[in-house]
Amino acid sequence: MAVSSSREIFTQLQPGRRGAMYYAAFWGTMGVFAPFINIYFAGLGLSGTQIGLLSTLVPAMTLTVGPALSALADRRAQRRRILQFAIAGGGLAILLESIPDSFEVLGAAVMLVAFFFSPVISIADSLISRMATRYQLDFGKVRMWGSIGFASMVVVCGWLWEQVGLRWMFVLAALLFILIFVMAGQLEEGPPADRQRRQSFKELLRDPGLAAILATSFLAGAGNQIYFTFGSVYINTLGSGLFFIGVISALSASLEVPAMRYSSAAVERFGGPKTLLIAYILLGVSLLCYGLTSNLPVLLVASLVRGIGSGLFVVSTVRLIDSRVPQEWSSTAQSMMYAASMGLAPLLASPVAGWVYDTLGSVTLFIGGSVLVGLAGIAITVAAARGWLEGMR
Repeated sequence: MAVSSSREIFTQLQPGRRGAMYYAAFWGTMGVFAPFINIYFAGLGLSGTQIGLLSTLVPAMTLTVGPALSALADRRAQRRRILQFAIAGGGLAILLESIPDSFEVLGAAVMLVAFFFSPVISIADSLISRMATRYQLDFGKVRMWGSIGFASMVVVCGWLWEQVGLRWMFVLAALLFILIFVMAGQLEEGPPADRQRRQSFKELLRDPGLAAILATSFLAGAGNQIYFTFGSVYINTLGSGLFFIGVISALSASLEVPAMRYSSAAVERFGGPKTLLIAYILLGVSLLCYGLTSNLPVLLVASLVRGIGSGLFVVSTVRLIDSRVPQEWSSTAQSMMYAASMGLAPLLASPVAGWVYDTLGSVTLFIGGSVLVGLAGIAITVAAARGWLEGMR
């Protein structure tokens, strides 16, 4: 009865509000457990190597299973149904993570979570970005609610789990995924594609503009992975304390909000490719600051700069891909981007970054990350100069 009532209320909302509420709920739920999961694993007595192995499962599934399920959703024109299936399976798997104490059984539970969640972001982005286009909505204003949800929940839950223990985060996340399941069911599939004019997947792969976006997403993703993996570790070595790290994370996510809010204005003024270039510059400068200073106030400012760059990067990339590919391959193309930036890039960058951090130090690591993002900026500039990105906004 409660689920049915929630569905009726959600259906009556305007399309933009439906998308915004979905993003706020989904990314808010990520804030419930994602920043704390490795702390929980460490509390179980897992070694650093074991935690590292578990952390590779998500990018591995994002690289392999995510594109396959997204392509299936596109071919069957059942994006919404497969999205709900993945959310339901992921919510159940999250709950299973709270049960085992052994590494082997826990690894199986984490693999299930990674399997089900691998297509969720790409399919949801394709559905909501198409809704925004259909109803002439600003996708950035819709997507920013994900950052608001994450920033809000990570602060609240950081305090809450200190009071009641980390195991409860799995229960809360599983309950919230019931709500997200209902919300996903009310996202619009859109009109079916004309099968007579359906573009082949091979034609999609031959598009130099899409290839350029995927290549730059990989380079930027590798730089982002360095920040995600070692940014807080580096700050902690400076004696900042966990509270300061939490504040930096929340403020960085908060700065994504105005960046997403005004991303359309940036696109109108500079164009999509140049807006993405600005995002790469901001991300690169942030990493460079981490490499050149150990001053905590400067690192706080660098993290804020990174939040702005991250907001522009997410919205600009999704919009560029959405404007480039036909509807029948929208989820697949978005999944390919996430496979490059959140799958292949972490798998390749993480072990190399660990070796660099241990042997060459943090300065070399973060400057190297800024170089990777700088290469993404050069690549997007070259692609634009050659006309590969014409028509992409």
